[in-house]
Amino acid sequence: MGKSNKKNNKKSSYIPTQEFVDKFTEALIHTTRKILLGLEYHPKDFTAKVLKPEVPGGDLVKPSSLAEKELQYGPLTSEVFHGIISNKITRLTLNNNVVHDSQQGQVRTIMIYDIPTAWSHDLILDKLKVWGKVLEISFKPQHKYQSVWTKMILQPLIDTDFVMRTWWQKLDENTAMCWFPGHWKLKDRKERERFQTKICIPDDVTDKDYDKYHKELHFGDFVLKKLKAKSFSTILDKGKKIVIVYFESQKDLHNAMEVPQTWNMTVSYTPYQEEQTVR
Repeated sequence: MGKSNKKNNKKSSYIPTQEFVDKFTEALIHTTRKILLGLEYHPKDFTAKVLKPEVPGGDLVKPSSLAEKELQYGPLTSEVFHGIISNKITRLTLNNNVVHDSQQGQVRTIMIYDIPTAWSHDLILDKLKVWGKVLEISFKPQHKYQSVWTKMILQPLIDTDFVMRTWWQKLDENTAMCWFPGHWKLKDRKERERFQTKICIPDDVTDKDYDKYHKELHFGDFVLKKLKAKSFSTILDKGKKIVIVYFESQKDLHNAMEVPQTWNMTVSYTPYQEEQTVR
């Protein structure tokens, strides 16, 4: 008798490549989020006893806020196509990142400082829509604040401000951020912060104090128009609110120090400048 020609009806175990990639990516995100949430509860023991033996010198990213714990896969939306965690930096590439020929001239790389770490990735992405369309973005947490590098297609008016080298840009009605060209090195960014002062905000300050700070001028308008500052940012230092004011030159700084105002303003130095002085 010859060999049977019956067909083998057994189902193939072959999994299409794309399906495998999708399932693997979903599982990896889920597992990574679990590890990061473990860090929130046991930051020292978890790192020493669990992560170091398995991943020597492993790269960790702390969740941006406690609210993220309630999310199964963290705060990232379906817009996010790919994320890489390395050296405490979370890098994301977004879906629908096609750049049309007419938009090529508006593609910029930008570095943004002093974004609160309490802001989730979703919130930052949502606020950046005011500037334009995000193509790629990286988040680096640093204590209470995080720095963000992003590649974007800027809106025409925002792009004009960027090309004209303005030192800041609004994210919403109440929030303005210092921004820098994305290709600048650390020393370039620090040079822009070289001439600065600080204003200590009283604990009992009210909205009215801000609105009519000096001769009916809002505090922000006073800083930019009367003091002729290039930008300013607000930080919290040991529970105290401090406004850091940046000037283009030492002459501008000295002129600003002569302008009378309600709250005390003193010359400030960056940690980078203090380090250079010590050396």
